[in-house]
Order: sequence, then C-alpha cells, then structure tokens
Amino acid sequence: MRSGEDAGLLLGRLARDEVLLGRTVAIRLDLGTLATASWYARVRGIDAAGLEGFDAVKLIAIREPVRWRITSSTLSLREGRNQLDWAVQRDNGQPLPVQRFTVELATDAAFANVLLRQEPATPSLQLGELKPGAFFLRLRPVLADGKTLDAAVFRMDLSANWGVTVFDNGFPLVPVAGQ
Repeated sequence: MRSGEDAGLLLGRLARDEVLLGRTVAIRLDLGTLATASWYARVRGIDAAGLEGFDAVKLIAIREPVRWRITSSTLSLREGRNQLDWAVQRDNGQPLPVQRFTVELATDAAFANVLLRQEPATPSLQLGELKPGAFFLRLRPVLADGKTLDAAVFRMDLSANWGVTVFDNGFPLVPVAGQ
C-alpha cells in the first residue's frame, strides 16, 4: 500500500473530479498506470456543510498477466491423418487450468491463408492432410474462468520426405520471435 505524500500525488494524478453546479457527480480513475501490486483506495464524502463522512476502503489488486508456454509437442502421421499434440503450463512451472484452445493453422506468418480454425477442448488437434512445407500455428488458451490468454505463434516445418519415410516429429512447434 502506498502512503503519504507519494500516494496523494499518485491519486491526485489518477483522479479527476467532474463538477456540476458545485457538486461532484463522478470520479474517474485511470488504473492502467498503476504498477503490479495491491493498492487500497480510501474514499470519503464531504457534505455541503463541510462535514466529512467515514472512510470507505477498497482493495484494488493489479496482477501480472498470466504467461504460458508449450512444454512439449508431437506431430504424427497415422493412416493419412496428421495428429498434433502439445502440453502447456504457466511460465513459473505451475499447471495452466485450460478449458479449451483457439487454434489457427496457416501457410503464412501473417495468417492471410488460414487452413484451419478450431477450438479443441484438449491439447490435441487433427490437422488433416498436409503436404511438406512451412506452416504457422496461432494458439490461444482459454482458461476455466473464460479468460482468453495472449496468443503465441509457432512455426512448423514438414520435411520433403514427410509421409514417405518420416512419420513422427518430436517438438515440431518452434516459437516465432516477436509475435
């Protein structure tokens, strides 16, 4: 909790009163500039005679966004079908409570030519028939509380002999830098 002059200056910078006929009707705060921490807002009203009411204190918890990563992935070709499987967890190594994933597969990094869009409930996807070449996968976890996390983009290269002499690929998903 910030206190003293620092907090007063901070709240003075964040809060803006709207005055209508000498009465404050609304206060707006821009909480986007607050650092990650637990903040406490203390508010009290003052009536026309200048009498102050009791303080109302509320917690404002600004948390770090959930960061995640793929810890493993495999691509297998069985009976003409490409099966992609992956595992995810938080960056701190804790489990990620995923309800489903939003997945897009494209032939280009800009995702102008999307081949597949699905929302699997498990970290597994049937990709259908794929010819050798480069593919891009955009993956977004959706948590159990319905919150969608930031997307990550991966490149997946299938060699010229994919489906001829190569049928399995361990960790085919390579993160694309800057996306």
